[in-house]
Amino acid sequence: MSRTWHQHHYVSQSKTMSGTWHRHEASCKTIAGLLTSI
Repeated sequence: MSRTWHQHHYVSQSKTMSGTWHRHEASCKTIAGLLTSI
């Protein structure tokens, strides 16, 4: 039951925050690249 709720919550949240998540993921990749280049 909690698993189904978690899955539904994840889907609804991913729909509303898809743009923010993509920007966050891109920034994380950039930061990781800078750290590895040092």
